[in-house]
Amino acid sequence: MAEEIKTRMLVREQLNDSNWDTWSIRMKKYLKKKELWEAVEGFEAPFVYDDDGEIALDNDGQPKREAVRAKEKARREKINNKAISEICDTICDEYLREVEDIEDAKEVWEKLRTLNHDVDFLYEVMMLRELLNVKKENMSVAEYIEKISKLS
Repeated sequence: MAEEIKTRMLVREQLNDSNWDTWSIRMKKYLKKKELWEAVEGFEAPFVYDDDGEIALDNDGQPKREAVRAKEKARREKINNKAISEICDTICDEYLREVEDIEDAKEVWEKLRTLNHDVDFLYEVMMLRELLNVKKENMSVAEYIEKISKLS
């Protein structure tokens, strides 16, 4: 409980449909501080090197990566679960329902980002439509400017 309060104090705001920009910055800083950001960035196995110290390539010309061992898988799962928990502690109930079945921190982050960018885009389209529909008919210039100003 005390840890949850600390999270909320650092992030200070619950993610909703209007604060992705500030929430995501604070949450990213918090997850980095807790050494959990790796789960959101995505885990990658280390490269395999050849005898010359160069990154070895597979048959398709892609860099080879080492197989992830059981101990590393357990570490990653622990970090992933903690990151998801920290993120979910600071999002509104509506978003919580959207991500409840997602088991990967990177996917949770992307889903929240997508939800917020969709909201921003729809809001901008709606505002543009309203602005384009405002007509000066029978209004003074001052009234017209005031009406347009109220839209933003």
